[in-house]
Amino acid sequence: MTTISSAQDRTNAGDFCKTKYDLKSINYTTSTTSGIYTLSIDIKMAKNSDVTENMKMTVEFVNCKGETQAVKLKLTYDARTGTYNEGQAISQNKDCPWYFNYAEIAARNLCKDKTVWSVTHNQRKGNGSGTENASSQTSTRPRLF
Repeated sequence: MTTISSAQDRTNAGDFCKTKYDLKSINYTTSTTSGIYTLSIDIKMAKNSDVTENMKMTVEFVNCKGETQAVKLKLTYDARTGTYNEGQAISQNKDCPWYFNYAEIAARNLCKDKTVWSVTHNQRKGNGSGTENASSQTSTRPRLF
């Protein structure tokens, strides 16, 4: 199971600032085709969670040499499915491929208060259909945001 960590920074006390974001799951797929590595993200919030004003994600990729590359994504909310979605493609070297290593997801409310979750690659679990799931939550200090 992937670890998702939550850390909140609340600076405003107004009622409309008291949001409750509850991340339920992260599904993602990765593939490599013709030298292009693609990552597709699908994030679902829990039933009682507020809809965030703004959600972003920074994904860290690592290659065989230990080099890292961070990619920033702005997630799009799909009201029909109740999910946040995005994808990214980067050039891939077949002799030293990139792979998904770590990610942080940040949600901001109207008061600009931020909630951050982290996704750690080495604890993820495949669901048998080429998609990885993440659903547990613990506190952490963000390092990419």
